[in-house]
Amino acid sequence: MTLTESQIKDTIRAYVEGEREGIEDEAISKLRTPAMQEAYEGVLLDDIATYDYAAGHADYRGIAIQVAKLFGVDPVEAASVEGFHRACREWAIATAELRRYNLRLLKGKPTEPASINNTTHHPTATHAGKPKGPPISLLVEPFIENRVKSRGIRENSQENYRQHVRAFVDVIGDKAVDAVTYEDACRFRDDLLRLPKNRNRNPVYREVSVGSLLAMDISAKDRLSGRTVAEHLTSLKAIFAWLTVRREITHNPFETVGVPHESESYTQYTLDDLDRIFSSELYQPDSAYANKTTTTAGQWWLPLLALYTGARPSELVQLRLDDIRESEGSIVLSISDREDGQEVKTAAGRRELPAHRELVRLGIADYILALREQGAQRLLQGVALGKRKAGDQGGKWYNERYRTEQRLPGFKEARKTLYSFRHTHITQALNAAQVELRTVQQWVGHERGQMGATRFYDKGASIPQLQTALDRLNWDSEALRSLGRQWEDMPLFR
Repeated sequence: MTLTESQIKDTIRAYVEGEREGIEDEAISKLRTPAMQEAYEGVLLDDIATYDYAAGHADYRGIAIQVAKLFGVDPVEAASVEGFHRACREWAIATAELRRYNLRLLKGKPTEPASINNTTHHPTATHAGKPKGPPISLLVEPFIENRVKSRGIRENSQENYRQHVRAFVDVIGDKAVDAVTYEDACRFRDDLLRLPKNRNRNPVYREVSVGSLLAMDISAKDRLSGRTVAEHLTSLKAIFAWLTVRREITHNPFETVGVPHESESYTQYTLDDLDRIFSSELYQPDSAYANKTTTTAGQWWLPLLALYTGARPSELVQLRLDDIRESEGSIVLSISDREDGQEVKTAAGRRELPAHRELVRLGIADYILALREQGAQRLLQGVALGKRKAGDQGGKWYNERYRTEQRLPGFKEARKTLYSFRHTHITQALNAAQVELRTVQQWVGHERGQMGATRFYDKGASIPQLQTALDRLNWDSEALRSLGRQWEDMPLFR
């Protein structure tokens, strides 16, 4: 079953007309005390907020049954009906506007905007009237220039902004910035979710127009992910926020537009998984893989560092030898964005953490000394830096080339990746080791929550305190216990 554009419009129009008539009849005939009036206005305001949120964030869980009933769709099958999500959005926008109309009637301001019939009104839409601003394509470079000066964003981030604006122009058109509405932002999101991923690299889709692609029945697995669409929306939101500050526009049409998507929630490793990883070919000195000409000590250390530091792969791969020092009896890793090619996810990502006692046992100090003697610059010089993000090549090596079905069966299907070491580390720290939350947040680079304004005064744990807490993490893995200094038989880097 498919809900067509005309079917959705006709059904919503009939729904609005019927609801409006009932609202007007009730407003005329029903008498309310001041207390009842206030309570009813509160209900309407709550409804407006609910339906605005549903439309803006594509979260239709609370309205799906009502919409399915309106369109004669089986609620159980509704999610698989083509066009149902658009119907939900149109219903949410229309119903929010009906509630606003009802509120105006209650307050003696019955003026009805034309948008009650076409459901295009939203409080964050840009001002009415003839557009005067430049097209969005002409403002992306001034925006990027401003970002470079104020934040020093990297080239890959600059290119992402350009790509996301090009996508908007492809889908919506190169509209004047003061003519872009909330409805445009929602349609951009919804249409992106129907487009194929990597379409410029896929010969099946490369030469096909956006309009034709939207008319195609592209399977869900081949479409852009919610996460990718969310990245597009974030870029457009930032650009329009900048335009608002510049007073090119009065409101940001992307302000409340979101999309549900899975975060990077990778499956954590079990003890059995760790045994399999650290007894696999890379950690067997006599194996063919350990003796390959392309295998380096940096690759040997990467999974271990990921497990025992809990750091993000990009943070480890970009870590420079100049960022490592000895302090109060500990080897201290300083994760920062001081140098070119370095970046952190948030301000909390700039941090210092000591090397876990197991890394010390395995010879991390001698490894660092050997790297310095050979003129290396990075701790993981044997792992290539990614162009878009520092850890991309490290992830590609582990996830695509090392984590094969023959070597680590079932890992790919279970979403057990290089990033899973971070998940495993944090779970171990909070549960088995029972380290205090704010201390774990400090060394893994998370914003410290549950502290309110206190976090601005708390300077965090000292290096010795972090060392003591971090050393409490222990995995009862025979493979980890059996590891020695096999890295010494490998080239440090190529």
